[in-house]
Amino acid sequence: MCWTSLPHVQALEAWADQWGWGSAGRRAMTAEALDERAHLAGQAVTTGQIIRTALESRLHGRP
Repeated sequence: MCWTSLPHVQALEAWADQWGWGSAGRRAMTAEALDERAHLAGQAVTTGQIIRTALESRLHGRP
């Protein structure tokens, strides 16, 4: 099985190692760093996204 989100999740972890997970360090972050985080997060597929997509599909009569 190929997990295509793995490189993006690893990159997000590396980003968090540099900038931190919480909001305390966010004041020191550059706009570019925040843009990078948004881009990386947008590349990862979450369990929630999969569940929402499946529910929407079933609720709207698509197989």
